[in-house]
Amino acid sequence: MKKLILIFWGIYLAPAYSQNLMVVDDFKHGLTYYDGFSKTINTFSLLPESVVNNVNNYLRLSFGNLTPALHFSHGQIIDLENYFKKNPKTYNGKWLVPKYDLDYILQDSTIGIKAYGINLRIDQYGQILYCNWPRVGYSDKNKLKSVWEIEKFAVKAAAKKGLNTSHYVVSFNYNEKHEKMCWEFQFLKEGNDTNGLFNAFEIDWRFLEIIDEYEVKKQTVY
Repeated sequence: MKKLILIFWGIYLAPAYSQNLMVVDDFKHGLTYYDGFSKTINTFSLLPESVVNNVNNYLRLSFGNLTPALHFSHGQIIDLENYFKKNPKTYNGKWLVPKYDLDYILQDSTIGIKAYGINLRIDQYGQILYCNWPRVGYSDKNKLKSVWEIEKFAVKAAAKKGLNTSHYVVSFNYNEKHEKMCWEFQFLKEGNDTNGLFNAFEIDWRFLEIIDEYEVKKQTVY
C-alpha cells in the first residue's frame, strides 16, 4: 500500500546516513505541553513507590537485556484535576492524557544506538498508557539483526524493486500500527535530501522483512 507523506521542516537533518554506517542518534529533550498544568522532574524516585515498581517491572519485561542501557532522563507530573477543568476531554482523539509523562534514553553502541528516546505515558496507578517500544519481541538484543544485515537486506530489496540505491537515508523508529521496531530506508527518487521525493520502506529489526512501504515528499520551508 502506498501513501504520500508531506514534510515541512525549516531545516532537514537526516537521523542517519547509511552508506558506510548506521547509527541512531535521535534523542529529543523536549516536553509535551499540558497547558501549564505539569511539573518537570529529573529524578524518577520522586514518583510514588507503586508507580516506580510498576514502571521498572514493565521496562525489565519490554527491554530485557537492553535494560542496563536504558536511563531515565526527565519527566512531567500532570495536575489532571486542574487540567481537566480547562480541558474536559480525557481523550484528545489520539491519546489518553497521562498522570506521568516520562522520557528515557537508550544507549547501546553494539546494536547501532548512540541515543534513542523512549517515552512512557502512565496513569496514576502506574499502568502504561503508551510506550514507543513494543511490549514483546524486542527484549533480547541477541535476537536482533545487526545493522550490516539490515543494510544489506534493504539495498538488495530496493534493487529488486528498481529503486535508486546510490543514495538513501536511514532512520530508526517504532511502527505503532504493527508494534515493531523498524529501520526506515528512504531511497531518493527525484530532487535532493531537502526538496525531493523518496521511495521508502520499513524493515522489521528482528525478522528482516518489509512491513510498510510508501513515498515521502520532503520540502524545506525557510
